[in-house]
Amino acid sequence: MPSITFSEKDLFKLVGKTIPEAELTTILESAKAEIESRENGKITLKFNDTNLPYLWSIEGVARFIRLFKNLQSSPAKLKLEEKSYEIKTEPSVATVRPIIGGFVAEGSKITEELLEQLIQLQEKLADSYGKNREKISIGLYPASKIKFPLTYKAVDPSFKFTPLEFSHDMTLASILKEHPKGMKYAKILENKKQYPILVDATNSVLSFPPIINSNNLGKLTIGDNVIFCDVTGHELKDVNLALVICAYALSERGFKIYPTKVNNHVLPDLRFKKVMFDKKLVKEVLGLDLGDKEIKELLHKFGYEVEGNVVEIPPYRQDIMHNVDIVEDIGIAYGYDKLIPIPLTSYTVGSTFPIINFVDKFRTIVAGCGFQEVYSAILSNKEALYEKMNLQESSTVELLDFISNNYSVIRSSLLPMLMDVLQKSKHNTYPQMLFEQGVISVLLNNEAVDKEHCALISVHNNASFTEIKSVMGAIARNLGIELEYNIAENDSYIKGRCASISYRKKQFGVMGELSPAVLGNWKLELPAAAAELDLSALFEELSKR
Repeated sequence: MPSITFSEKDLFKLVGKTIPEAELTTILESAKAEIESRENGKITLKFNDTNLPYLWSIEGVARFIRLFKNLQSSPAKLKLEEKSYEIKTEPSVATVRPIIGGFVAEGSKITEELLEQLIQLQEKLADSYGKNREKISIGLYPASKIKFPLTYKAVDPSFKFTPLEFSHDMTLASILKEHPKGMKYAKILENKKQYPILVDATNSVLSFPPIINSNNLGKLTIGDNVIFCDVTGHELKDVNLALVICAYALSERGFKIYPTKVNNHVLPDLRFKKVMFDKKLVKEVLGLDLGDKEIKELLHKFGYEVEGNVVEIPPYRQDIMHNVDIVEDIGIAYGYDKLIPIPLTSYTVGSTFPIINFVDKFRTIVAGCGFQEVYSAILSNKEALYEKMNLQESSTVELLDFISNNYSVIRSSLLPMLMDVLQKSKHNTYPQMLFEQGVISVLLNNEAVDKEHCALISVHNNASFTEIKSVMGAIARNLGIELEYNIAENDSYIKGRCASISYRKKQFGVMGELSPAVLGNWKLELPAAAAELDLSALFEELSKR
C-alpha cells in the first residue's frame, strides 16, 4: 500500500489550523489512511486503499481535511488560465505510447520542501497508480528554459541526448542498457522498434518517456518558479487523472495553471462529472432516513457538488463508478459508528455448496501434481480471449459501460489468463507449471451463465501432449474415474496434438500442445502443454453416479 511522508507544520499550514492528534487520526480513517509514524516534525501516512490517488500528496490530504471539517465552504473548482501551450503529437507514437498531456504552473519560487513533495507525488502516482510507469509516467521541468510548442514523436533507438545526472550523450538503446532508470524500466518498451521522445521548438530534448528526463531541460531545481508537467501513457483518462491531481496540488500552493492543447484536447480536463443520484439508495443500503440538506452536507465533506438529484463528482475522483460508491462516502461522512445495528431475528447454519467441495478437492489434486495456483481478474478483453488464442469469438458476456478496453468483457476461458501471467514472468526460471480454478461466464440463450472451470499449463523445453495427458490420468485416478480421449481440432493447439476429454461420453475439456502461433502472440519462446476443463459439466456427471 502507498505511503507518504511530509512536514506536520506544512500540513497544518495548508489546512489553515492545527488539528489535535486524536481528531486527525479519526479524519484520516475516513480517508482510509492511518498514521504510520509521527516523529521529528514528520508524519508518515499509510493508505489502505490504492483506489484514491488524489490523496497521495500533502496537498490532497490537506484538501480532504478542510472539506471534511467544513473549513472550506465549497468543493474546489480549479480555474485554468486563458493562455495555453501547445504539444504536437506525431503519428509515430501511436503504437508506442500514444497519449501525452501537460500544463504549465507559475507561482512563487520552489523551496526544498516543496520540491521534495512534488517528487514524492510524481513517484507515487507513476509507481503505484501508474503500475511502475507502464500505465502513466510523469515529467517535471523548468518551463523557463523550454521553447514552445513541444513535439512528441517516436525516433530510432540510435537517437542521442544527455540523460539526467549524466554528462555525455547516449543513444536511447544504450540508456535502456546502461542507465539505472533505463535498466529498471526497459521492459516497458520491450520489442518496440522506435522509442518516444519529447522535444521543444529548438529540437532540444526534454525527456525520453517513460524512462528519463534530459540533463539539460529536465532538471527542476530549488528557485524555479515556472514548472512544466507532462504525463504520458496509453489511455487519455489515466493521463488526465494524473494531470488533474498534479494541477490541484500546485494550485493548493498558489500556482496559476496554464493548460496545453494536444490535438483536439485541452488538458487537464477539470470538468466535474454530473450523475443522477438515487437518494432512496441511502435508506436501502445504510438504513438511514436522511433529508436532502443532510445528504448535501455529507457529500460536501467529500468534495461533491449537489443540486437536487444531480451530484457533481470532482475530476480527481475516478473511483466513483456507481451510485453505491456515492452512498459509501455518505456512510463514511455520517460515521459508521453512529449506525444503530438491527438485532438478529433468525439464526441459520451456513454450509458450502457441493460443487465447491468438489472444485476444492480438484484444486488440491492439481496442486499435488506440481502446479502452482494463480488468481486473475474476472474481467478481460477480446484480444486476450480470442485473437491471441487464434480463436473465433463466441458467447462473450460484454460490459455495457467499461472503463478500460483491457477490462471490457467477462472472461469466457481461463487459459488466456495463464498465458498473460506467463508472458509477464518470462524472467523466471523454467519449468513453469501454473493452474487456475475459477468462474467463467458465457452467453447461453442470451443469458449469462457462470461455470466453474480449471485451466493448467506446463512450459519448458520438453513440454508435450504426453505430459499433459499423464497429468490428466493422475487427476482421474485421484477422483476414482476413467476418462476418455478423442482426437480434436482446436486452433489454439497444434493439429494432431490436441484431444477432447470426456467422462461417460460427455465432453468437458480439451488438452494438447499449444500452437507456435499462439506462443508467438504471447511472446513465449518455449513449448507449452495445456488443458482447460469445465468442472461444472464434470460435477454434473459425477453427481449422477
